[in-house]
Amino acid sequence: MIFNDVNMLMRWQTNPYTEVNYIEGETGGYIDTLYVPNASSVIENYYTYTLTANWQRIIGAYSDNNNRLVLQRYSSTGSVSVYLNATQNFVNVGSGTPLKAVFDLPNMKFISNGGTASLNGTIATTVPWYLHTIGTSGSKGRIYGCTIKENDVTIKNFVPAIRNSDSVVGMLEKVNNVFYTNAGTGTFTYG
Repeated sequence: MIFNDVNMLMRWQTNPYTEVNYIEGETGGYIDTLYVPNASSVIENYYTYTLTANWQRIIGAYSDNNNRLVLQRYSSTGSVSVYLNATQNFVNVGSGTPLKAVFDLPNMKFISNGGTASLNGTIATTVPWYLHTIGTSGSKGRIYGCTIKENDVTIKNFVPAIRNSDSVVGMLEKVNNVFYTNAGTGTFTYG
């Protein structure tokens, strides 16, 4: 990396990350937050997705159909559902850029640009929260950020960023100052 002036070099040395507006990826790419949702979790996500011919798991925690908490879109209808374990809850995600998806688990609600929906079931997932594609469903989209709270305390705050030392794109978790890179396949771009 070539630095044009001393001030640029000093900024690069003192701040190892540059925040960006979003990260963007396709099939197979995801950020593993290493956080397993529980009954006291409030998870706020900002995202967009591009319609594809395949179903898309946009964000969430997924192991199998009985161990999941995910936001999923269907190719045949374009409808969006929140799944809690085996229970499907159709939701209106509304419109806007970015879209908002809040999983308010203490109150068993899903909140979006399109309104609020009740979640039916019991929080029993044992797998971590993923940002972006879950599985290999052909999902395409952007992640603008994610905040995770427990008992009204922010424990993780993810923002899109680039690691300056090698230009790798990922999510910077600002509470603990940890940089998360793609845990799946492919690469992320940014904007």
